[in-house]
Amino acid sequence: MNKPAKIYYFTLTDEMPREDKLDWFVNTKFEDIPFDRIEPDKNHNWLNIPDNDFDDLLSLANKETKLSRLC
Repeated sequence: MNKPAKIYYFTLTDEMPREDKLDWFVNTKFEDIPFDRIEPDKNHNWLNIPDNDFDDLLSLANKETKLSRLC
């Protein structure tokens, strides 16, 4: 019986210097890492990286207007 996968994610801040990140990994036990469970959003994005407002913009064309130009 197959079960759906559960994906967990963790990241260090981009502002941390490389040496601090490496030191953190050396000194942190795997079981102490504060992972967050992530699930895809309605657009199938797994991480909250894209910060766009495409759904809020007005359409300039749709299938009907596109088809009427072809006829």
